[in-house]
Amino acid sequence: MTLRLALRRAALGALIVATSLVAMMSAWPSCDSEDPATSGGEPLGPTFGAEIALTVVGRGRVTSTPSGIDCPSTCFTRLVLADPSVDGGDGGISLVPTETVGAHFVGWTLAAVELGVRASGPSQCSPMTRKSTTLPVDSSYALTVPFGETTGTPPRGREEECAAFTKVPVAYALTATFEEDFIPPGPDASPPDAGSQPLFRGNGAAKEVGVAGGYVYWRYELNGLSGIASGFAGSSQFDVLLAPFNEITLFDVDAHVVFQHASGVLQAFQAGNGFAVTLGNAPTCAAVASDFANVYCRANGASTSTLYSWPITGAPSPTVVHVLPLGRDLAVDDQQFYFSDDKGGFTNQAIVESAPRTGDGGMPPVTQLFVDQTSPHDLAVGSSYLFWLDDRGSGISSARSGDKLTPFGAKQSVTGSSVRFIAAERFASSYWVGIAAPGFGGGTIQRAFGGSTSTSPFRTGITGLSGLAVDFGYVYWTQTDGSVYRAPRNDAQL
Repeated sequence: MTLRLALRRAALGALIVATSLVAMMSAWPSCDSEDPATSGGEPLGPTFGAEIALTVVGRGRVTSTPSGIDCPSTCFTRLVLADPSVDGGDGGISLVPTETVGAHFVGWTLAAVELGVRASGPSQCSPMTRKSTTLPVDSSYALTVPFGETTGTPPRGREEECAAFTKVPVAYALTATFEEDFIPPGPDASPPDAGSQPLFRGNGAAKEVGVAGGYVYWRYELNGLSGIASGFAGSSQFDVLLAPFNEITLFDVDAHVVFQHASGVLQAFQAGNGFAVTLGNAPTCAAVASDFANVYCRANGASTSTLYSWPITGAPSPTVVHVLPLGRDLAVDDQQFYFSDDKGGFTNQAIVESAPRTGDGGMPPVTQLFVDQTSPHDLAVGSSYLFWLDDRGSGISSARSGDKLTPFGAKQSVTGSSVRFIAAERFASSYWVGIAAPGFGGGTIQRAFGGSTSTSPFRTGITGLSGLAVDFGYVYWTQTDGSVYRAPRNDAQL
């Protein structure tokens, strides 16, 4: 049966239940009955269907049939079927990429990540965890992901009482990647995309910057207070998402935007969404990170760190994932958490390590990746490499990289008193280093290469370099004039 026929049947009277994650969670009834098919006399919610968490990289847009996805604006949908035999259980959700002028669609990536979902049984059986589904991608353009049902894992210690409620919809964590068209320069070529003219001209002093879901996010300072602004990467228009009213002590852009106020409140913007969710009962974080589904906070205690997680949709309290050694960095990909063991900050004693994503709140098995560090921070994850800055003491920092799959030693590319920023894109093996030398025109951006000591100049003559980021097509940086600049990655200023 085709998806079109299934939808026609649905339109003629079969019930398809489609809603957002939040709405579905609020719709589940509580369960006090011994009968797993009912809860308080009411049928339990359906569990056959699909959830999609989507990220768009580059200048493009993805829509879905049935409707629900219109990313980068709306990047999550959940659709479950009341009766799969009638409602088209052999169909699925079709995703269609639309290219922005000047860019082209590259392809799809499906990641296997651990996700939590509200179970169809009593509240103590939630969250039910399961891994997102990966499947061979045989389409270079439109993609249809099938409906299904899978078995989740109940909360620890409740396996027996929740055994009857483990069925949950399949889930997909997808990335759609668009790349800028490359037009060789000719005799009448236009000037570079950026370098003298800003992409966004804002207020205050622009600081940290990042790209998520096709949008640029940056923190800025005005009269000693912090604000957050955002604009679509293909436009010069931007919005103030958070007006300056407090100091923001932590700001990080991965799959989503995570920030912590001086008051201790931890919040997040889901990529493409201008509404901040609050992550409840948060400690003071030493580092934060995010993936498709979750936000993570590493909080240092007296002798250990605790790694907490919340769903990106927000929660009143976190889940404890791991207990880690002390350190001030954190990164995550679809396989591992990456972090440092600072070893008291002694020279050449710190270690960059990894641990599996799955955890039960205790000490995880830890893999030592790179030794002889001093104080690693600003960890970034690439396709095969890790990138970070190592604070060597006395104001000296070193930009470093190492193969995360077969580590045998880190390579340093740029070292000095003005090495302040590092940026990498998830699907690449190169990275960028920002050197914020004082004075008019003293700042530079260098391109470096994973596992190598070689570098090449990218931008020079920058005044007030204050932040650095990169996506599939561009390098972005901020300056103290309040503006966000960008330039194509292949446009080196020689």
